Amino acid sequence: DAAGLPTSYRWLQSGCDTDFEGPDCAGSCICTGQKAKKAKCLARQLKCKGKNTEGLSFPFLNDTFQVLGLLNGGDIQIIEFHPPPLTLAFSVEWGTVLFTPPVVNLVVDFGVSVTIEYSLVLDSKGIREAVME
Repeated sequence: DAAGLPTSYRWLQSGCDTDFEGPDCAGSCICTGQKAKKAKCLARQLKCKGKNTEGLSFPFLNDTFQVLGLLNGGDIQIIEFHPPPLTLAFSVEWGTVLFTPPVVNLVVDFGVSVTIEYSLVLDSKGIREAVME
């Protein structure tokens, strides 16, 4: 043991204070016997993953006062997902020679483009209704 502590006490040294950064949010939340610190560590890891996934956010982590609304029977947004717009395009071109010499071409071009923007939100209302049934 490099730290001079038995393996079972290594968590005392780290205190579960892992900082998560980068696109992969590498790190672990091994906090044996410390539920509060482990919960905070897991929340930091979830927030890191949310920041590094395009369009994904966890609103209750940014505004912790929303969680207090749950105690009063209110609903909060848990996850928001706003992906980039989805564009579908289709085009057809048809051409023929009408007359030679001089060359006269007839070209017909047709195109359609559709852009879809959507978002998904998971809130606590559905969970509350499922528990009440």
